[in-house]
Amino acid sequence: MKDPYGNPITCIIYQDGRPFTVVAGGNIYDFDWCPGSGLLAWHLSGSGFLPYVSRFCEPEGQPGTLWLARKTLISNDCGKKRANPIVRKSSSSTWIDWYRPAKPMTGPKAKRRLRRYGYRLIKSPWLLPGKTLNPFDAEDSIGGDTEYCSICEERIFDDPAYLCEHLEWCDLCGRMSGPGADSPCRCISNPADRS
Repeated sequence: MKDPYGNPITCIIYQDGRPFTVVAGGNIYDFDWCPGSGLLAWHLSGSGFLPYVSRFCEPEGQPGTLWLARKTLISNDCGKKRANPIVRKSSSSTWIDWYRPAKPMTGPKAKRRLRRYGYRLIKSPWLLPGKTLNPFDAEDSIGGDTEYCSICEERIFDDPAYLCEHLEWCDLCGRMSGPGADSPCRCISNPADRS
């Protein structure tokens, strides 16, 4: 199984019977179920990491089901906090690194830690709609972002063809707006502010 860029999938976390997070070649993808459209939308949310696990915050029942490819290294927690943080710089930004890299784990030690964190481990990925194990190839899977509608109380695929009546895209400011948007723009809600 591979992601859209040809990287092998090494970790899949399932929640509520669907893929929730997928790690492939150091890329981390988030999956959001959009019940109104029946779509499972995914987007690249980060990269350059080992599969990272930690305890769930306020889990109800079983927090997550996890599949790991053989010999996959996982990182537990963020590592230990440094007494003196390191300032790191890239060509576009500067940030403060407070944590030491977490020590990667594999094998029985990793499995014990995962169970202690509340994960249920499975030996093979689940069969998804379209009779595939690969979350990117499932028949309800689509690449793209989602928006949360506070009125519908669900995730909506971020495409004009799928938006509910409470959300609309504002071309003036490049943001989602409408009564269901998290932080609606003022362009659409207040035409006097358009200048």
